[in-house]
Amino acid sequence: MGKLKILVLAFIILFFGCSKEEPPKKPVDYKNESYQYTKNYLNWFIKNKMKESDIVGLSLAIVDDQKVIWSEGFGYANKHKSILTNAKTVYNIGSISKIFTASAIMQLAERGKIDIDKPIQTYLKNFSIKSRFSDSKPIVARTILTHHSGLPSDRLKDFLYTNNPPSNYEKMFMDIPSSLKEEYVANPPNTVFSYSNLGYSTLGVLIAKTSGIDYEEYIKKNLFEPLNMGLSDFRKNELNQAMFSEGYESGKKVPFPIIRDIPAGSINSNVLELSNFVKMVFANGTFEGKQVIHPATLSEMTKVQNTEVPLDMDFKIGLGYWIHHIGGKLAIFHGGDLPPFHAFLMMLPEEKIGAVVLVNSGNNTIDGTLWEIVSKSIELTFEEKFNNKLPIAKNDNSSPTPLTNDELNNYAGNYATMMGLIKVERSGNKLKINLFNTNFELMPMGIDLFFLEYKILGIIPIEIEALKNLSLSFQKIRNEIVLGVRAGDILIGMGTKIQSSTIPESWKKRIGKYKVLNQTNSDPIRKFEIEYNKDENLLLVKVSMKLGTEMEISAPIKPVSTTEAILMGKGRNLGETIRVTNNHPELKELLEYSGYQFQKSDK
Repeated sequence: MGKLKILVLAFIILFFGCSKEEPPKKPVDYKNESYQYTKNYLNWFIKNKMKESDIVGLSLAIVDDQKVIWSEGFGYANKHKSILTNAKTVYNIGSISKIFTASAIMQLAERGKIDIDKPIQTYLKNFSIKSRFSDSKPIVARTILTHHSGLPSDRLKDFLYTNNPPSNYEKMFMDIPSSLKEEYVANPPNTVFSYSNLGYSTLGVLIAKTSGIDYEEYIKKNLFEPLNMGLSDFRKNELNQAMFSEGYESGKKVPFPIIRDIPAGSINSNVLELSNFVKMVFANGTFEGKQVIHPATLSEMTKVQNTEVPLDMDFKIGLGYWIHHIGGKLAIFHGGDLPPFHAFLMMLPEEKIGAVVLVNSGNNTIDGTLWEIVSKSIELTFEEKFNNKLPIAKNDNSSPTPLTNDELNNYAGNYATMMGLIKVERSGNKLKINLFNTNFELMPMGIDLFFLEYKILGIIPIEIEALKNLSLSFQKIRNEIVLGVRAGDILIGMGTKIQSSTIPESWKKRIGKYKVLNQTNSDPIRKFEIEYNKDENLLLVKVSMKLGTEMEISAPIKPVSTTEAILMGKGRNLGETIRVTNNHPELKELLEYSGYQFQKSDK
């Protein structure tokens, strides 16, 4: 976010923030659980949020036990044809698909087809991956379900198609296990949460191999059919084609995204059919008299699995579900992002309240917006159902704790994160951080907890809407300084403090720009460069890529041999290996990463 954009946003907030229509007034008391106030308030709230986040079309459903108490569409499914959204509008649900993949794995475990604690090679004989960790435990389905297997996060080559996918693309994920034999695990299992689409594709292969039928066929027969999800599918068909929403970016129609990793994010559905899934969870695994999944299995899926992973800090995850507590109440949820489509589903299983929202567009505030819409839906429904408020935690900076001299020195430094290299600097008795190419002061708001403050011209502090719920924390875990990034009170990212080291001559010679040899038009990675940061004595990989939005990341790498270097840090896409191939004096060497081949440019 550039300084000019911040200034513009600040003045918009200052001069136009008061012009919004006032929210509906809350009744003195609720009558007959009509949920009318919830509907009225959300109708106002959602329309405002759609403007803020550039959402063209949105659908929402709220579930109270076995009843959808409200379902509604807002905006357009097809803006050009003036087709409005409704509760039956079909969207891509992105990574909410992982809940279905996880449920299928657990169904097969119930039937004795899979033991989720046995090595994955027990069932997938062609699965093979290298490891630098001699005492590492085997990779099992349980750790893949929780994103703690140590597998690479993605296989970026051929991950995304925006037009003309190969005719066999729906089967391509089946080759993932055999494609890993020259790759390395990023970490030993149960070291750190590291989100992995590649891992869930591996689970899709496991489902196909152990059930004896294709992954898609299994999901349809064992989940879609018993849950009456007739319009839900992995692609357009005769039944759902007329209900599909178009996708939009900056208000303009864009091609429908198609990914190779079908088990990780390819389901298309609507809020009503996803509500059937929610009802099934609330009914202990049954839907309309059919046992879809056993109660004990559901209980295991919603139990925290990572209590013995210190680097996860206070982040909690079950088997497929992310876990949190809202106002002291257990909440299970999952989001989905396959731009331009975004989705969010949340349930309070004990109170039997759930909400799902699907959208066909959104700017860089969209994930926070969906969280706000869903959590507000849950909060208001709870209040009307139980005539009692659900306290939502908010950042409190009323009691800042000054930093000691040692803390200031310990926290300052370079951090490897999934957003790239982040530098924290000491400035007197304060800390500063550079994010989005913009400098912020870290303002204490509690013990080792900070919020970001931006000052116009370095003098006048202003509040930035997109950052108001963002906070940072510092902790020392296993002799590492760990930077935590939180939205509200939920940990959404982390970084580890890194140190520079001697750079071998073999890798100094590799500094420069590279061309992608095996690139196609839809491939996410567009540019690849190795550069040397003299000030920090670090080698950086500079990557330009597009996964929905354009992004450029400069990530520190550490050579571990003359032919291998790892992306420094822990977490998504970190700890992964860049390999040198064709290392022959008479041949021009190649670098390989995530299925791509790079050759140094002559320019």
